[in-house]
Amino acid sequence: AFSACLLALGAEPVRPPVPGADLPGVHVLRSLRDAIGLREAARPGARVVVVGSGFVGCEAAASLAARGARVTMVARSPVPQRARLGGEVGRRIAGWLTDAGVTLH
Repeated sequence: AFSACLLALGAEPVRPPVPGADLPGVHVLRSLRDAIGLREAARPGARVVVVGSGFVGCEAAASLAARGARVTMVARSPVPQRARLGGEVGRRIAGWLTDAGVTLH
């Protein structure tokens, strides 16, 4: 239990510098409005790709999978959060994500 929760998402979401990153259907997650738009777009059975395995990306991937979306996470690191938390914790997070139905690449 807690009396308050702070979700510190940083200053600005990073859009990958690739063609098409600004097309409709490509979402960033920064605000409540962003979250609602993403939730509405990711209906059960929808195919979703989460780019990056930071804290927000991992939570979004697990949450979308729990809603029935088919989620693939693409990241540079072989396991999520390895640079921040180390390989052992990264492998544990990877296990949680795959158990939730997320495919990792």
